[in-house]
Amino acid sequence: MFILVQARLNSKRLPGKVLKNCAGKPIIKWTVERLKKTNYDTKIVVITSKNDSDNPIVDYCKRESINYFRGPLENVAQRYIEAAEYIGCKKFVRISADSPLIDPNLIDKAIKISQVNDFDLISNILTRTFPKGQSIEIISLSALKRLVKEKISFEEKEHVTLGFYNRKKNFKIIDFSNFSTNYSKIQLSVDTHQDFVEIESLLRRNKQAINLGWEELVKIKLNNE
Repeated sequence: MFILVQARLNSKRLPGKVLKNCAGKPIIKWTVERLKKTNYDTKIVVITSKNDSDNPIVDYCKRESINYFRGPLENVAQRYIEAAEYIGCKKFVRISADSPLIDPNLIDKAIKISQVNDFDLISNILTRTFPKGQSIEIISLSALKRLVKEKISFEEKEHVTLGFYNRKKNFKIIDFSNFSTNYSKIQLSVDTHQDFVEIESLLRRNKQAINLGWEELVKIKLNNE
């Protein structure tokens, strides 16, 4: 299974965040290290844009021997299609590079579901109950191609799976949300400078955070608030 990690440096709220040093490592490195802890045979590919602004991401991937692919900046859905076609995969896990605390066990759960189900999209955000930064989606390439043939909006091109959620009746979506408790307001991703400060503090104070699951990280976060 391929894990495609989308990354760019021109984010509006916190420009350059994925390469920003966070407790001794770039955010993207934390993310990739967490992804490598899945129990399945996976291949990680960072997908970024062809814009010069994202050259530093490519330079970083080269230094770290991380596979990468470059496609359109704003039409992220098309970037995923081109990447999947280039590497030759029929389905892939979609992860955002600003998720340094992503739980590999959730990825394992999604992959396990994908092995026994025919689907267009497997998601834990159709019903949002997991913390931000724990978003997992496995996308069927053929379904994504079918989606983009429709007249999708600029926002749907940029946010990739929004078009699926806006057309739920037209696609087979499997949801594996955490229905016992709603943690959707807990922030475990890096979207703003304040998020960065909080995540960096968590990582500096907890040397074993790289090995902790999302529930343990939530407890730490809540105890520090």
